[in-house]
Amino acid sequence: MNKNKEYIDELITSFLSGNANEKETEELKAWIKQSAENEEYFMRLQEIWFSSSSDEDINIYDYKNAYKIFTQRVNNSYKKPEASYTSKTSKIKYKINTLYNINSLYKYAAAIFAFGIISFASYRFGEYRYSKSLADIEVEAPIGGLSRLLLPDSTLVVLNGGSQLKYAQNFGVESRNVTLNGEGYFEVKRNEKKPFCVESNGIKIKVLGTKFNVQDYPDDKIATVSLMDGKVAIEDSSNPDSNIELIPGERVQFDKRNNTFSKEKYDKIGNDKSWTEGYIVFDETPLKDAVKILSRVYSTPIIISNKDIENLKVYGRFDKNIHSINDIMNMLKTTGKINYRIFDKNISIY
Repeated sequence: MNKNKEYIDELITSFLSGNANEKETEELKAWIKQSAENEEYFMRLQEIWFSSSSDEDINIYDYKNAYKIFTQRVNNSYKKPEASYTSKTSKIKYKINTLYNINSLYKYAAAIFAFGIISFASYRFGEYRYSKSLADIEVEAPIGGLSRLLLPDSTLVVLNGGSQLKYAQNFGVESRNVTLNGEGYFEVKRNEKKPFCVESNGIKIKVLGTKFNVQDYPDDKIATVSLMDGKVAIEDSSNPDSNIELIPGERVQFDKRNNTFSKEKYDKIGNDKSWTEGYIVFDETPLKDAVKILSRVYSTPIIISNKDIENLKVYGRFDKNIHSINDIMNMLKTTGKINYRIFDKNISIY
């Protein structure tokens, strides 16, 4: 590592906490590419981060506080990450709940290896004979927060609150397939020999190298894919012939109730990734959809008790690091079209 270790640790923590800007992210990627040692160091710290303490201990929006606590605890022994094994599929599930030090990580990795599971080295030195015995890795973003990670092929992924991303530990050896539940933004590293594939609740997205956003929570009736750069092909998982392609500035909506696609040109495509920077943007958003977003972001149950206003169009741009749910509700109230009341931490709009 040819840069100051403390600076690199701060850069990594800033990236993982969602506070790194584009320049810092590119700087980190360049540093990772400099050597196998840098690559291994980053992947190790990323694993520790995703097994770290709760939001109360590590504030994902305050990277200075996160860095301080992260560096304090990385040298102490805590519980190992939660891991479960089944007869059909092994799975390691990283949650923001416990933190362990590097020595503990080595011990944990060694124990896993004994069960026929290999670590990140499988991407660089993997062989086919291992592929059937590898564990799946699942990363989950905390409700109301974000999780940011780099996959072994240097693809950047940002997960919105309550979303999960799953991929095999041999990711990149033979294929680059991930499974998404919820919302994720992807900046895919180009590899023409191994297309990147995202599966999400009935749709499959195939790309070579591109930037796109997928919103597809399990309880959503409509899944949305927005393309910022490159080119993607989308298909209904149950009907491989239903292929639709997007170019930058376009988005497609998939109605999961009747398995139909609708494509549109959207001149504000950047709004669809604004959540990765902590913003909530409503642009002609039906109130019922805005309420669903606010409920996820602030982990607050919100209901609309007056059905007549469910399709009321909502506009606004809010910073969730500055505006509380009460701030936003008060701003919406000033339109004179809605009112609200709070009871037992629940919000009712009427």
